[in-house]
Amino acid sequence: MNFNPLRQEVALGCSHTGALTLIDVPSSNFRIEVKISKSNWTGAAGIFWGVEPGRMDDGTQSLRFQTVLFRSFDLDGRQQFRIDRDLLEAWTPVGALLPTADRIHFLSAKVDAPDSLEIPLVLSIRDGFLDEVRWNGVRLDKLRDQLGVDWPRPLVSHGRLGIINEGGATVFRNAQIQSF
Repeated sequence: MNFNPLRQEVALGCSHTGALTLIDVPSSNFRIEVKISKSNWTGAAGIFWGVEPGRMDDGTQSLRFQTVLFRSFDLDGRQQFRIDRDLLEAWTPVGALLPTADRIHFLSAKVDAPDSLEIPLVLSIRDGFLDEVRWNGVRLDKLRDQLGVDWPRPLVSHGRLGIINEGGATVFRNAQIQSF
């Protein structure tokens, strides 16, 4: 990790998953916008929120949180792009040096290939629900919380809010967070 306060940017490089808390959001009403630049636009990068403690079946402590991630993937030899909405649970197994994570995948929205060096990602949480997702200015209503969606359990929206990177190097710039 490298923080450059003059450029208001954080560079995260990791071979697996790396996350950095930016702020502890006390309410369930907030908006975050961050500009993302990813090397070769491979791997995944985005925002996490709603961190809460949990326990695995064997009693090991864990952390659960929601994510919205830009993700690239290969389909028939062609690089494709989407925004994923997931719930992650991370823990460190007994005797292990590094944590591991389980991902419950909820929703995806296909997006166009990035057309510039950095792309803005915007999330708005209203009354605890994900109300808006924008990638490169395009609203992705498919990823919003909707009545009747069968989530595996109630999800927390306040608490730690931050950035997450999976594979490769990502620069996050000009993060703006507003509570309302």
